[in-house]
Formats: sequence, structure tokens, C-alpha cells
Amino acid sequence: MNRRQLLAKPTSMDPTARTDWRIERLVVACALVTTGISQSIIFVVLPSLGRSMGYSDLEISSVVSTSSLAFVVCAPWLGGLSERIGRVLFMRIGLMAAVLANFAFGATVSAELGGYISSGMSLGLLVTSRVMLSVCWGGLFPAAQAYIADTTAPQQRTAGIALISSAFGLGHMLGPVIGAGFGVFSPIAPFYGTAALTAATLAALWILVGEPAHDCSRREHKSVEIEPNRPTAWKLWPYVLMGFLIVLCSTLLQQLTGFRFQDEFVLSGEEATQRAGLGLFVLMAAYLIAQLGVLRWGARQPPLQLVRVGSVLACLGMAGFGFAGAVDPNFSFEMHVLSLGLFGLGLGLLLPGNATAITFKAHHLGQGRAAGLLSASQGIGVVTGPVVGTSIYYWNHTLPFLVASCLLMAVCFITVIANRVEGFQSTEGVESNLSAQENGESPAPEQIP
Repeated sequence: MNRRQLLAKPTSMDPTARTDWRIERLVVACALVTTGISQSIIFVVLPSLGRSMGYSDLEISSVVSTSSLAFVVCAPWLGGLSERIGRVLFMRIGLMAAVLANFAFGATVSAELGGYISSGMSLGLLVTSRVMLSVCWGGLFPAAQAYIADTTAPQQRTAGIALISSAFGLGHMLGPVIGAGFGVFSPIAPFYGTAALTAATLAALWILVGEPAHDCSRREHKSVEIEPNRPTAWKLWPYVLMGFLIVLCSTLLQQLTGFRFQDEFVLSGEEATQRAGLGLFVLMAAYLIAQLGVLRWGARQPPLQLVRVGSVLACLGMAGFGFAGAVDPNFSFEMHVLSLGLFGLGLGLLLPGNATAITFKAHHLGQGRAAGLLSASQGIGVVTGPVVGTSIYYWNHTLPFLVASCLLMAVCFITVIANRVEGFQSTEGVESNLSAQENGESPAPEQIP
């Protein structure tokens, strides 16, 4: 038996064949932590660094917006590509490209500050390196989500999805901290440091994680008709739409938090930044607490039930943030922060619940495509949320939060529609049928989730 066979993981069709999955999943989670660091470190480093390099604020923002557009365009295609070349191989390629992208970003900054290249050339190289990083992220997260779907039994999948979601959230929280820490040494140290962390994660992934054996041969299971029941993209639309609405509302709130504090409490820019930072820290802390709860108890709840509860909590938090200014001025700031925390709890249930639900609707050979579609919809939400929020905020300072509250309630209603979409045999049905056949039993009839 060769190394590839030894490291091959059984799919959810064979959930008892291995018991040592925990290390592999933790390594995959670490890959997403480093990816989250790479994504968020730029937000604390680039503004001041870009100005010191002579770029305008519009040019600085173009580095991020262009890479976000690349993410939206590439995510569905890359998710499908992981079906053909393999989940783990795809993650290895993504991490290698992330190492090169971070190193190229730091080298470009160093060359421009040293006067070796022009400002225009450096801007083009910075945009190119960030686009490369976003393309890596556009494929790496769908591949990781598909890996979890391939290597977990149905009752463990919610906790598995929550693990990778919380890992990326943790990376987003650590990014600014690591950026500030490495920034003490030099303005380019954060990018070289992130490249080193990513390289270490790549080495662990290469050594410890093998390709899941998700390519089930039809010749071995002729009586289980998988391919005719394979879903088309339109059958996944409720989950894709929910992903878009959830992230749109989240980015809308995060974009407007600083503006709201500055306008509500008549603060200076520095004071507003400090209060917004505290509020968003509470939001992210609540988000991680909710995801830890999903890791511990989420397997007991259907994924769409998590989405329903999360949408209600997030709706209440969003509405509370919008109306927090109407309470006693002595407690207005505390109400804003508590509302952000309530929204974070809801968000921590919404994202893993929806991501898990789509894995049950997607065929086990199409998990990468489904995850890619979901990631693309969330990417569109990241791009459109701040634009929609600031456009409405210009007319009324409370209206954006009321609109977002209505959208979050719409997510709750979409879960009802999701259960009624004309579907196909769920992965649970396929797995139970295969298991029954292996035990010499008659397969169960098709189940429509």
C-alpha cells in the first residue's frame, strides 16, 4: 500500500473507517486561519503604507476592490476545478500561490520605497499580487468545505463546517493584530511574516493531509443511481441567495458602524475609530462564541434550524443597533455594543448553518461546485453591502439597519422555501443506501430533503 492510499480519507459514505480525522481537519482549519490573516492584514497595514508610497485613497481602495471582483468571478469555476484535480491538491496549490502572493506584495513595496520601480508599476504589481491571493481564497475555501463534506458523516457535518468557518473568522481577527505586531519592525514585515506562516501551514498540509476518497466508482454501486439525481445550479438557489443576503447585511453593518458612532455621539475621527473597533471586536467575539457552540452542540440541530434561529437573532441585533439612539443617552453606546454582540451571535449560527445545508443539497461529487457558488454569492455580498448601506445612510441614518433587518427576516422565510424546492436524493439517502448495500440489506427508498 503506497503513501497516497494510506493517507486517503474515507468519505461520509464510510464514516467509521477512520477515527484519526481530527488532526487532518485541524490542519485544514489552520490553512483557513492563515488565509484569513492574509485577507485582513491589509486593512490595517495598507492605508498608511499606501499614503506613504504616494497613492491616493482611491488608488489604495482599488487594490482591495479589484481583488474582491476577481474573487467573485473565479470562485464558482475554481470550486468546480477542485472536483477534477482533488481537494487537498487544490488546497496545496492555493497555499503555494498565497505564499508567493504575500512575498510579491512585500517585495513590491520594498522595491517602490527603495526607488527601484515607479509608482505606477508598483501599483499594478500590488493589484496583481492581491488578485492572485483572492483567486487562491476563491478556490481554497470551497475546496476546504468540500473536504469536510467528503470526510464527515451527516451528523458531524455541521460541526465540521463550523470549524472551518470559525477558523477563517479567527484569522480575520488575528490579521490586524499580527499586522500591527510585525509592523513594529518594518512596513513590509507583515507580508513576509504572513508568507512564512502560510509556508509552515503548507508544509503541515503536505505531510499530514491526504486526498479524500470521494470518487465513488459507479461500477461498485451500480444499483445506486447517483448521476441522474445530480442537482443543477438552480436547485441550490435558496442557499446561494441566503448566503448573499447574510453577507450583504454583515458588511453593511460593519461599514456603517464607524459612521453611526461618529454621527450619533459627535466624535472625532480617532474617537469614532476606537469605539467602532470596540464594537466590532464584540461582534467578532460573539461570532466565534456562537461557532464554538455549534462545534459543541450543533450536530443536534438541523442546519436550517440554525439558520432560522440565527436570522432571528441577527435581525433583532440589527434593529436594536438602528434604534439604539432612541434610548437613554447615558446607555446609548452600551445598547449599540450589545446589539452588535447579538448580531454576532446570529451571524455565528447563520454562516455554518447555511454552508452545511448546501452540502446536503449538493451531490457528493459536486461539493466543490456548490461551495464555489456559495462563496461567489458571499463575495457579491461583500462588494454590494457597503455600497447599498452608504447609499441609504446618506438619506436616513436609521433606514439602512431597518432594511437589513427585513432582509434577515427574509432569510428566515427562505428556509421554508428551501425545503420545498423540487430536489433530488440527498447525500443522507445515498449514504444510507450504500451502507445498506455493503451490509447486505435492501436500500431505502429515495429521500427528498
